[in-house]
Amino acid sequence: MADKGFKIGAVQVPGIDVPLMGNPYYKGFDLEFLDRHIEAGTERTLRLFEAAGRKGHDLVLGSEDMCKVAGLVELPVKLDLPRRYCQTIPGPLTERISGIARKYNMYIGTCFYERAGSRYYNTAVLFDGKGRLAGKFRKVHLTMSESTVMTPGRQWPVFRTELGKIGFMICYDIQFSESARCLALNGAELLLHPTAGYGWTDDLGKARVRIRAVDNNVGIVISCNRRSQVVNRWGDILVDAHYRKDVVVSARLDPREPRTFKPGHFHRELAAAAGLTEDLMPERRPDAYRLITAKATPVLGKRKCAPAIYTPSRKAAIRKLLARQFKAIANGKKPPCHWNSR
Repeated sequence: MADKGFKIGAVQVPGIDVPLMGNPYYKGFDLEFLDRHIEAGTERTLRLFEAAGRKGHDLVLGSEDMCKVAGLVELPVKLDLPRRYCQTIPGPLTERISGIARKYNMYIGTCFYERAGSRYYNTAVLFDGKGRLAGKFRKVHLTMSESTVMTPGRQWPVFRTELGKIGFMICYDIQFSESARCLALNGAELLLHPTAGYGWTDDLGKARVRIRAVDNNVGIVISCNRRSQVVNRWGDILVDAHYRKDVVVSARLDPREPRTFKPGHFHRELAAAAGLTEDLMPERRPDAYRLITAKATPVLGKRKCAPAIYTPSRKAAIRKLLARQFKAIANGKKPPCHWNSR
């Protein structure tokens, strides 16, 4: 560790489209080709982990779905793609990651689809410098397509490490302010955010991550396909990958270092609290926040807070739409949906 903190990095690998030969609805579909394509995509991230290790990182984070199989495993095809492409823990992929972590005495966080018995999860893992599994988190807020196959997690664990107390939010989890707050209340000092996107727009993504950091007094590391970043407790973006491809960006950060008021600051003198954690967390009013965990609220009317996307009919509709997307691409036509937010 240097005087100014740990060297913390984030991998940036661009989104990888499925080639026509890997599209199950294409007349020339080749399953072995798809296997090789996914393996090559996975290797891109593993190579960047190696590069981070050679550069002396203390921690590096990979993106959500590092194997780039999202969309494929949710398709309604006879091929059992979830079982084929979702990873076990332990398994061949985690052994590779563990070996790199051990080789460079470096923490590695990353994310992939997990197979556990008959269930599937969007899972983040953390390996310590000895290659040991230091933590595992299962995504709580699933996207509509994920909900057709994946099981949502239900907990916000925080893992004690030599670098500080670390928690995960995966992609869609960050949209809900409760995610970061639960982790902060559980003691997290650094949040790792593997994601497939950055925000509905870049401006919103930038504003959101800064607010999540400053509201919860945590550092945040983001690994995604276009704006991988390291953000400190004050919401300052210390480094930004800015659309570069196949890079590791890093900054010095000590997650354990408190965010404090300067001597003489009015709030510090009045409250006799130097740190914002000591000051703000005790001032919470849980008795006034009951609406947050209520199953029925005025804005929902009679609808209770039960995700409609998990009903069998809704899952079937979502999978049909996914099939239409892949079929349109296979036939050289414009897909029915896009990702342009505005």
